[in-house]
Amino acid sequence: MENIADKKVSPIYGYTLEFKNRLDLMRKAVAVFATLEALKAGEVKIRKKLVDVLTFYALNGYSLETKNMIIETMGISSDNLTQINSELTKSGYLIRDRNNYRNKSIHPDLERLKNTFMNDSPMACKRAIIIKFED
Repeated sequence: MENIADKKVSPIYGYTLEFKNRLDLMRKAVAVFATLEALKAGEVKIRKKLVDVLTFYALNGYSLETKNMIIETMGISSDNLTQINSELTKSGYLIRDRNNYRNKSIHPDLERLKNTFMNDSPMACKRAIIIKFED
């Protein structure tokens, strides 16, 4: 009988996600990020609409222009967007400004994710998210 301890097993598991364009790439990266954050908090999933709104903020920043773009592109009301923003803030994806509660920014890890996935460097085709499991 073969001993499993004698087998060399890679500590890395790879999974390839294909994407159609930069928006699709960022949407998938945001979905992975949001899923990981939810898992860390003991939750299971984030709704697609929240991922889509968060993708707009990740790409364009939190601003009135971005909000209007979301409302127009997604066909949602201003009140619905306010409710979504509240959920994103409670979940920690959007961070309130200390001095002006109306201003928000995206989570710093999401900003780093954007910088990794949206840059145009020669290594841009070699994007990866690494998940470290600790006990």
